[in-house]
Amino acid sequence: MPRPDLPWKNLHFIGIGGVGMTGLALICRDLGVTVRGSDQAASKNVDLLRRRGAEVVVGHDAAHVQSPDLVVYSAAVGADNPEYAAAVARGLPLLLRGEFLAALASRWPTVVSIAGSHGKTTVTAMLAHILLQAGHEPGYLIGGAVPSLAAAAAAGAGALLVTEVDESDGTQAAMLSSHAIVINVEDDHCWSVGGEAALRHCFQAFAGNAEELLCYATAATHALFDDHPNVTFVDADAVKVRDLLVPGHHNRINATLAVRQAVKLGVAESAALDAVGSFQGVDRRLSLRYSGAVDVIEDYAHHPSEVEAGIAALREHYVDRPLRIVFQPHRSERVARYAADFGRALSAADEVIVIPTFNAWLDDAHLADPRAIIGAISGVPVRYCDFDFEELASELVSTARDGDVIAIMGAGTVTQLAPLLTAELATTG
Repeated sequence: MPRPDLPWKNLHFIGIGGVGMTGLALICRDLGVTVRGSDQAASKNVDLLRRRGAEVVVGHDAAHVQSPDLVVYSAAVGADNPEYAAAVARGLPLLLRGEFLAALASRWPTVVSIAGSHGKTTVTAMLAHILLQAGHEPGYLIGGAVPSLAAAAAAGAGALLVTEVDESDGTQAAMLSSHAIVINVEDDHCWSVGGEAALRHCFQAFAGNAEELLCYATAATHALFDDHPNVTFVDADAVKVRDLLVPGHHNRINATLAVRQAVKLGVAESAALDAVGSFQGVDRRLSLRYSGAVDVIEDYAHHPSEVEAGIAALREHYVDRPLRIVFQPHRSERVARYAADFGRALSAADEVIVIPTFNAWLDDAHLADPRAIIGAISGVPVRYCDFDFEELASELVSTARDGDVIAIMGAGTVTQLAPLLTAELATTG
């Protein structure tokens, strides 16, 4: 089958260095499109794009927008961005990242879209891994780095595209899918799409645009999707997957959904199970950063359900070992809504350090104080720490005991802590 013939020959991406934008740009480069773009900072993604033939500049300037067929912009780009403003002033066509993904995906004859409040990156990566191991050549777009893949996105041979879709800006409703997966639905991101009812409607619109729907059975998914004309629910009794390299019950659910979907796409169940058993995970999803007398784990969890699942997985994997958590809240909106739930989840650790909230470049720190989480933690030592990361790394090492598991959780600047901590542990032995 020929690869997709895209209607654009020249694209400009504003905010090209984000993982989702980078993936879209890589797929377009695979298909011979001229790609230009800008980002506010240099990064590994920027370097990768340049190696793949994209022209990427650091910093935003109206002069960067030449004469593209289309301008694609990320949700982080505001109306005051000079490149966005220049495109509007010149009457150039613009699409938000998720809208462009939907337009791009329409060029593949079979599209598998994975949605959910949690786990969509992992399920997408698992499904792509299974298909690749089974000899297929899928296109894929994964919202995180996958150590076993050269890049988190590829155009594939042209018959099939596997992609995650994002509910945070409502654009998942634009996706037309041959097969859709919904892992779970919670109220995360409801503030950015117009409220909880609007978020539920967004998921229902996404599911309604799919020929087939596969869901993990919960009260929320049944309530939203029971009326779909071609829906399959997978319940807890169906989760038989074992022997995974990635720990936790939530990953067994993820793997079960990925295997079920692979079988729907023609992979033998035994081959799918073998393949998912070799899946090595997605970066920053319970990723081991250092192993020794003390182990260091880094995890992307930034919602109470994710924190709870992550801690349960660590307890399962590191039986009877002291678990110390460094947690950075992501956005004050989440602290305001979920402080009590964060506290309840974090109470399952042996020690908790809460650090200042990462507000994702938004001016909403007034909404909540992260110390509210501390007040909701019970039964374990907990404190608030506003040290710089170098000082915190030194303190964690100086107080570490043999057997400790230090888990760094959060989706913001806390990513700076793990390399500092592992370097110090390597130095001190």
